[in-house]
Amino acid sequence: MYRSVKYFIAIICMALMVVACKKNNPVNPDPDPDPTDTTKPVDPVDPDPNLDYVFVLTARQSSANVQGPSYLLQTSQVTKNAISLSANGWQADQNGGTADGSIWFYPGNKAAYHFVYRQGPSDVTSYYLGNDGKLQKQGEEYQIENGSGTFGTFGNKMVTITNHTLDGQLYSDFNFFDPGTKSISTKSMLTQNITGSNETGQHYFAGVTGVGNKFYSSICISGRKDSVWVVEFDENLNYTIIRDDRISYSAGRFRSIYLSQMDTDDNGNLYVFSSSFEPGTEKPSGALRINKGESRFDPDYYFNIEALTGGRAVYKVWHVTGNYFLIQTYTGTEKSLGSPDVKKLAIADMEAKTLKWVDGIPADYLVTRIANTPCAHEKKILVSITTADDYPYIYTIDPATATATKGLKVIAGDVISIGKLNKK
Repeated sequence: MYRSVKYFIAIICMALMVVACKKNNPVNPDPDPDPTDTTKPVDPVDPDPNLDYVFVLTARQSSANVQGPSYLLQTSQVTKNAISLSANGWQADQNGGTADGSIWFYPGNKAAYHFVYRQGPSDVTSYYLGNDGKLQKQGEEYQIENGSGTFGTFGNKMVTITNHTLDGQLYSDFNFFDPGTKSISTKSMLTQNITGSNETGQHYFAGVTGVGNKFYSSICISGRKDSVWVVEFDENLNYTIIRDDRISYSAGRFRSIYLSQMDTDDNGNLYVFSSSFEPGTEKPSGALRINKGESRFDPDYYFNIEALTGGRAVYKVWHVTGNYFLIQTYTGTEKSLGSPDVKKLAIADMEAKTLKWVDGIPADYLVTRIANTPCAHEKKILVSITTADDYPYIYTIDPATATATKGLKVIAGDVISIGKLNKK
């Protein structure tokens, strides 16, 4: 009897040790969701007929940053319950590139555009809501011959910018994707010496941000890392150069993709951020402002963001509402371009020049991905976060309090974007 009790106690202790190990060493749940998962989705595939919009999630079967197809899911709400990739996912493409290189845009909430970054030519594919309220693919992929480049939105259009060389001169191609007419137009211009500074070597545009009838892009110039150059374009590519030496050039980097670090507030003021990621730059990560209607940086506005983040630099930025911006920063002070470690989120009040870390999201060490594309909605912002010990969840971040509320569970390996499409 004594021996049996002793063995029973030993078994209980071993079980408790296993549970503790699992808790301290979390692993991703099944990275390829089980097709027999019994979790019931919160909505059918058909959206709520009483709403004039639908949320669109893009997901992957695997949580790893590997090549794989993308799946689209529709839902009418993102604040509770669950939706399953297995039950509701629709395969959008066969090879959507890596998760880090799979970028989605929802210009004017009229269409979902998928930019697939890969070695060599990149692809852009678009998806629309049909008359039946379901997503459908529009035409075939549009191939961008020069894969390294940048992208963004101008009005209701998605824009990509890539470089090519002709007769020893550097040109840039501007591709305008119009969801209203379901058409694509391309304009090319000589940009060999666009800044007029006789720069040598290659330069790259970073980001596209529309403000009224103009759009803006930053230029990254070899050998000129300690100043920021922003180009103001009209739709005919007439341009004005805007320069300042208080921050280094404005760009987030993932390999040879140049990510936007610009966005506008509700009043049309353009904020330009800098990571200062180039080795040797002495400028801290910060932000400047171009006031609405002006073609210069505000000489009285400078925001040293790095001073409030413990030395962590800006990686990506998104406007939420009013003066509030969501800022994704590097987890530490290291700024890797190949595999950036960027697991922290903060809310910045750009007018007051204050910053708060977002409360209510998973700990840094658990996070495996913060979605490439979040979604501003009803003066808050929706962000998908994937962790090592659970499925992805949609978090609603209130900028006024910098707090996040955990919402819809997505039975998938990873969620890489969330957007909103209008039904009309």
